[in-house]
Amino acid sequence: MFSLSEYLEKNIFHYNEEAFEEELLGYNDFKTPRNNLENKYHLKYLSKYFSKEEQKAEFYLTEHEYISKNYITDYSNYYSTCFEDYKRKCTRIHFFTFYSSQKGAFLNKLKQGILGRKVIVGGKKNNFWEKYYLGFIVINPIPNTFIGYTLFRHYNDFRPDKLREFWGVKRYKIHILGNEITISTLAFHEQDSNVGACATISIWTAFQIASEDYYVNLKSPVEITNDAGLINVDGQRMFPNREGLIPVAICTAVTKNKLVTEVRDFYERSNNSTSPNTNTYVKRLVNAYSGIHLPIILGIDVPENEKRVGHAVAICGHKFKEIGRKLSKDKNGISWKADYTFQIYFHDDQWGPFVRATFRNTNKLETPWSEVKTKDLSGNVEYRNIFTLDEKGVKEIKNGEINYAEVRMVIIPTFPKIRIPYEDIEHHVIGLDKLIKDAVIPLKDILLWDIKLCYSEDFKKKIRDFKISKEDNIDVKYSLVSKSLPKYIWVATLSLRGETDFISFIFDATGLINTRLLLYTYFYIPGIKKGFVNSFRNAYLKNRGMSEYFDIYEELFDKSIMEEDFFI
Repeated sequence: MFSLSEYLEKNIFHYNEEAFEEELLGYNDFKTPRNNLENKYHLKYLSKYFSKEEQKAEFYLTEHEYISKNYITDYSNYYSTCFEDYKRKCTRIHFFTFYSSQKGAFLNKLKQGILGRKVIVGGKKNNFWEKYYLGFIVINPIPNTFIGYTLFRHYNDFRPDKLREFWGVKRYKIHILGNEITISTLAFHEQDSNVGACATISIWTAFQIASEDYYVNLKSPVEITNDAGLINVDGQRMFPNREGLIPVAICTAVTKNKLVTEVRDFYERSNNSTSPNTNTYVKRLVNAYSGIHLPIILGIDVPENEKRVGHAVAICGHKFKEIGRKLSKDKNGISWKADYTFQIYFHDDQWGPFVRATFRNTNKLETPWSEVKTKDLSGNVEYRNIFTLDEKGVKEIKNGEINYAEVRMVIIPTFPKIRIPYEDIEHHVIGLDKLIKDAVIPLKDILLWDIKLCYSEDFKKKIRDFKISKEDNIDVKYSLVSKSLPKYIWVATLSLRGETDFISFIFDATGLINTRLLLYTYFYIPGIKKGFVNSFRNAYLKNRGMSEYFDIYEELFDKSIMEEDFFI
């Protein structure tokens, strides 16, 4: 029986990339060959994730004989029936950042944290776990695909960035050394083709958030793959699975868990010159559906030497560029906040959690899958993965041809009551934009649109907390907060360069197609309502009989534009 000090001394290690990989062989019960470990993408990704430039891991704690609910389900369904004797218990590894590499100093702070005491850092009292705990990885005792249930804190927890949003996350409880702590994250798991298929983990990731709703179940990878179908598209068995799930199978697995899917297939996307390019469309969809917090499944083709291979990831966050003084406009002359998205963050079961991807031209994505094509002195072609190159390697491939991943499909898991898709609301906003610019001509060059699907309660909370001046108008706020609204709403918000919200148009996301969906209009800035409403009505009446947007106006407003309670 160890004392606490002896236990910690025995199980706390300084994080070092090479030494950690060596230790993994033992944690994995020596099931994985050394050369497979050295070529494993997850470890290359983790080395950068834990680097001094990122999350700055300094120490890790090993927890042996750990029973993982996630692994034990797969064990009972599959591994326990194998001739090879696979163990039931796993190893869980907890990671910590720290201001010093001195183990003694870290152990002193850790002991205080275990006892529930505040730690003093820079003269300030801090909760040890909030300050230093990064998360954990479960190492499953199976060959090769041993990265099990994983929880890591996202980047904003340690380096807040107002332009970066992690919307597909939730609070997870973690029990460690007698302490219950919570972190904001999204669970990750490596794909294991013995008990799942490519895309299985993306679905499993989406269910992490969806299962917060009482009627959606948090299913295991085995259960998800079974839901996708008894046999694969080519007639082959589902287990083990080498080919992955086709889009129809993905949607089947999602809908069998009481959700529905919105699918946008870019293989069949028209070449309509007035349509935004694929990446622009993806940016708008991701931003729009981020408000209900369900991870979005993105289908991409990733480079693999001379060919491309289909792959699925689960988007859970995105980052915007700074919005300058002069707004960019699309072909309709409209400025969209979503178009300023330049990165997305996703869980990739072949790399790791919160993987960055940067939008390039048309349908290209710069991801860890990106390869560079080079030729040696003899003219032989070589493909090298950019993410795994060191500084010297990056210089060597400076003039090479880069092969990026390509966006092919978006599958959006959503709730059955949400019946109105994004495109219907964008169609309405195009009409609204012309009407509003006719009403407020001096502001037309600084108006920025942001369309989001959200819970009505979340929107009411935003209104309640919004304060633009000391003369906060409580009556106006509560005129909307007290309104009866559907559970899900579309909100199209017009702001001044993204700095100050101006107006929100509230649409019914649960309504019927070909009916009037606009419910209310809310003004954020006190004192402008009366003048704007008069200009708005005049612009409407002026355009009603002659504008190319006549049908949109009629569908949006009907007679309600003349009613007083339409504007709040």
